[in-house]
Amino acid sequence: MDDQKLAIHVVRAKSPVTTGDLFVCDARGEETIVSTQHHLQHHESKLRFSYLGFTSYNSVFQGARESLSLSDTGSEFPSPEVASPGSDDVCLRSLPLPTQQMCLVVLQYLPGRPEAHMIFYDEPGPENTTSWSHTAASRITKSLQQLFQSFEGSECFDEHVADVLCRNTSKPVNDTFGSFDDWIAQFCGPNIRWESIGLLWAHLEGLSDAISTLTHRQLQWVEGKRSSVLSHDHIHYCIEIARRFTAGNNMLLDLCRRHAALGTMVYGDASPVYWNSHSLCVSMLLFLGLHASGEASRPQTQPQKPSFCIEHKRLLYSYIFANDKSEVSFTGRPPLLSRRYCSSVPPLDLTDSCMVSEDTLIEERNALDDRGWNKKGEISSNSYIRARYLMAYVFDEVIEVALGNDTHATLEYLQ
Repeated sequence: MDDQKLAIHVVRAKSPVTTGDLFVCDARGEETIVSTQHHLQHHESKLRFSYLGFTSYNSVFQGARESLSLSDTGSEFPSPEVASPGSDDVCLRSLPLPTQQMCLVVLQYLPGRPEAHMIFYDEPGPENTTSWSHTAASRITKSLQQLFQSFEGSECFDEHVADVLCRNTSKPVNDTFGSFDDWIAQFCGPNIRWESIGLLWAHLEGLSDAISTLTHRQLQWVEGKRSSVLSHDHIHYCIEIARRFTAGNNMLLDLCRRHAALGTMVYGDASPVYWNSHSLCVSMLLFLGLHASGEASRPQTQPQKPSFCIEHKRLLYSYIFANDKSEVSFTGRPPLLSRRYCSSVPPLDLTDSCMVSEDTLIEERNALDDRGWNKKGEISSNSYIRARYLMAYVFDEVIEVALGNDTHATLEYLQ
């Protein structure tokens, strides 16, 4: 009933605006039409000339070039023509009705709202820098509180907040920064996005890794309202909303792998819910090229300046690759990823706390051995992911022998 009321509210609110826009015609509108026609003519002229004329597949190549990630081409951001529609045209009412409902439902339970299911304890302490996700959750929550305050008392509070989140989500994300502060600034402050909201739900459930999950979190459930099913649904909503504006980025992929992890705990490893979530992780991983991503594929023995984004890409790849092999061992189904087509390497054995500081990151990197392992004997989240990946890499060879259709393994090959 609540969703139906939201739908009725959105439809009634949208009608007068949509109807009014049909009769607006001024000089600015004519300039926009002329500009659009000029852009289309320029776009068509680029595709018109080809050695096979209209039978050429230039439009297909053009579309692929505009869709694929540009992180390895030397460009920091996609060009304006490649990016999503202009931020001025993005708003809640321009979205399909089901997506509008998702936006309004997600905003209901955030910290500071009357029906909040989570509460933020703004107390200074070591938990603020336990891992990058702890630091990010703290900054995002404070940014969200500032956003709520800016529209406090407005009759269309939810709509105004959703408009800001949608406009920010339509902006491209740069995943090539070396500093954590530069990268996370794209998801907090005035740039807060729907991916940021999804990270709050994931952090609330402790969906990070086997070690950081055990540490204290500033974001906690309101007493009596804990529900992993609700978290799973809201993370799904945030992912689907973000995918309306972007094909993918590192934060969205991280959100997808956390969503898949929660799906295993709520619905089980053999459920179609997890299979769909895991397949989305793999498809987005391949789309972004993290299986063979430039800097992330370089041998770890080469001296290089450590980068947060590079280590984050390596962690995402290693985590999803290892999970893919775990699913094979449980279900006996073929894997979605193969080592034969992947050249990325696991993340360096760095501590969680050093990832948020560029100076500490360089210091910790210099203390590793030639193979990227920690010489102090400390166990961190990256240590766990590295070990899982190495075992999964070997297990991938076993999978080929066990599940391969035309595999004729010899004794020499097995040895």
